[in-house]
Order: sequence, then C-alpha cells, then structure tokens
Amino acid sequence: IGSVRYRDTTRVLDAERVTYYGLSDRVVAEEDVRLERLQSGATLEAPRVEFFRSATEGNRTLATGRPHMTLPTGGRGSQPFLVDADVTEFVGEEEAFARGNVEIRRPDLDATADSARFDAAGTGVLYGRPVVRGQAFTLTGDSVLARFADDELREVRAFGAASASGRDFELQSELVTAEVAGGEVERLWAFGDGRSIAVSGTFQLAGDSLDFAFTAGVLDSIGSVGDAVSVETEPHVPGTPLSEVPLSLEAGSTWLTGDTIRAFFTVAPSDSTSVKPDPEPESLVATGAARSFYASVRDSTRSLDPSRNYMLGRRIEILFRDGEPSEVVAVDAIGVYLEPDTEGGGG
Repeated sequence: IGSVRYRDTTRVLDAERVTYYGLSDRVVAEEDVRLERLQSGATLEAPRVEFFRSATEGNRTLATGRPHMTLPTGGRGSQPFLVDADVTEFVGEEEAFARGNVEIRRPDLDATADSARFDAAGTGVLYGRPVVRGQAFTLTGDSVLARFADDELREVRAFGAASASGRDFELQSELVTAEVAGGEVERLWAFGDGRSIAVSGTFQLAGDSLDFAFTAGVLDSIGSVGDAVSVETEPHVPGTPLSEVPLSLEAGSTWLTGDTIRAFFTVAPSDSTSVKPDPEPESLVATGAARSFYASVRDSTRSLDPSRNYMLGRRIEILFRDGEPSEVVAVDAIGVYLEPDTEGGGG
C-alpha cells in the first residue's frame, strides 16, 4: 500500500495499492496505475489493472475504468497510437485490444470505434461502424483497417457499406482502400458487391468499381469500370447517403455512359494558400459502347435554350471550359443534334 513498485521479466508497474493472490498467481493493482511492457514500450494507465504473474505465451493484462494506452506503431521510439476506451487489454507483447467508446489519436490519424485490435507490426483494426479521419480524408465502414510502415500511415481499408470523403469528393461502396503517403491520399479504390458511387462538385460517377488518382492531395481523376455512368446533378449534401441518379432524356439532363469512363479534373488557381478551390471538370472519356446526352449552345443558335446532342460511339470525349461542356469528340460514332424550336415556342 502506497507508492508500490512491481517489476518482473516482462513489465514494470507503479500503483498506490497492489494485491497478490498466491493460489491463482494473480496481481491486482489499483489507484493511479501505470504499467509498461518492457519489450515493446507500450504503456497502460488506469484506475485498475490485473494480470497473471507467470509469463506464459498470450498472458493477458486487463485494465478497466476508462484506461489510457500508448502503443508504439513500429517498436520503441515510433509514433504511438494513443487509445482511450472503457476496457483495454494487452495479450503478451504482440496484441492489444480496446472495447467500448474507443478513441484513437496519432498526428496523422484520429478515429472512433466500438472496439479495436492492434498488433506489434503497426496495424489497427476497428469494429462497430468506426470513423477514421486523416489529414484530408475520412473513411468509415462496418470495420476499418489502418496499416503503418516506417512510422507513417500507409493504407486504410474500409469494409462493409464503406464510405469515404475528402476536400473535393465523396464516395460510397462496399469496400474502399486508400493508399496514403506523407499524410495525403495518393490513390483510392472502391469495389465489391453492388455499385460504387462518387460525387465531386456537380458530377456523379458510378460503376462496378472506381479508382481515384490524386496529385499533392488534390483530386486529379476518377476512373469507373463496368457499366460506367457519369451524370451532372445537383451538388451533394455532405454526410447524406449517395444514390445513383437515373438517366433521363429530359431537357435538363446531362450524362455519359460506357464500359469505362475516366473523368479528369483541374484545379483553378487560388488567391489563398489556406483554401483549395473545388476541382473543375476538364474532360470525360467513355470507351466501349459509349453514349452521351449533352447540352450544347452554338454561336449560330437563335435561342438561349440549349441544344441537345445525343451520340453513340466506340469512344466519346466531352471537353469542358469554365466547368461547362464545350465540345464532344467521338470515334466510330453516330448521333442526333436537336435545335430548340423557337418559332413554335416549344422545346
């Protein structure tokens, strides 16, 4: 009782009260407990900690009362996970668990979950609709895996009804994988059962799978494979579920379909270094059974209403100027061009 120090071959512990149960070889520490694993450098701070003293493989150390864990992601000296939860547990030197209102922090990651598991290699798996936030992205799903290498976040995977968002996009899919470097997303993949749907600005892109490319953390292009569809739509309300917009031949509709579609974006210069403008579409390219339905106003038209351009081809490219479609280029294509009927007053 009072400033107790305990030490064995695997751990060192400080507490105000320690009770040893000889028959079960169990140690219970209470009040201002701090435990450190000697091999990994992982620490545990809690009101109450208990463990079995014998150093058997898989020996468990249990902490209750909203404990705090510090878990190095690559051995001693590496940037650690800082974990708070209702209950935490060390399992030998290789694994740690957290359960109940889990909060996880690192300079390059912030996360919440119902439960989590960590290993000595620097991998964390979060369960129960976790939310993982990086420097410029957010991922969620039924479970999320975060993998570290060389003391940096390198990969985040979301499984089951996954979604992702960044400065200039939102994404919904069954599975989402983000490749990270220097705290910025470099590549993003979406695939799995059902459709993958993404929005950026007023453009929605859907397909059986999607892949995103980034330059310096800014969206560069999005590719859609398998029954790909691009539709111009109203700006998406952040945080609300995505649903695929149906194709229409109504006057306000604008869309492109094909076996594959690649959307290229450009970012206009910003007067402020702290605010990055939304990316604007530069071009859309559809290949394989491509179809397009676009508005296009010509200089010679006698009406302010848009003309309509419906086209089928092996390859269709839509070029944009100032965020608006300016030209349609097609290969092996046929199409119909419709002018507004101004004299009759109709469309």
